[in-house]
Amino acid sequence: ALLWAAAGTGLGWAFGLEIAGAASTIQGGMLWVLAAGMIAYILWAIGYRFYLVKHYAAPRIDARELHERMKGESPPIVLDLRRDDHYDGAERMIDGSFRLRPATFHRFAHHLPRDRDLVFYCT
Repeated sequence: ALLWAAAGTGLGWAFGLEIAGAASTIQGGMLWVLAAGMIAYILWAIGYRFYLVKHYAAPRIDARELHERMKGESPPIVLDLRRDDHYDGAERMIDGSFRLRPATFHRFAHHLPRDRDLVFYCT
C-alpha cells in the first residue's frame, strides 16, 4: 500500500506542472465546446420554430373577412373555444357561433362537417 501511495505521489510530484497545464488547456477547450454546443442548440431551436410555423400554422382570418363570409352562400362554422372565465365575462359572442370548451373539443371534432370551412376563435 505504501508503494502504491508513493508511486502516485511521485508521479504527481514529477509531472504536476505538466498535468496542471494540460488540465487548464482541456478546461479551456471544453468551455469552447460547451459554448459551441449551446449556440448550435439555440440556432436549431430557432430554425425548428420557423419550420413548424411555416408548415403547420393555421391560416388566419380577420373580423371583416369573417363577416363577409358569414353573409355568403356557404358560411363557415364558427366555434367559440374561449376558456370559461373569458366566455362568462364576455358580453357578446359572434352571431351563429357554437360554444365548445377547449377540453371537450376532441369529443365533438368527428361530428363537424368536412365540406364547410371552420373558424375557431379563442382568447
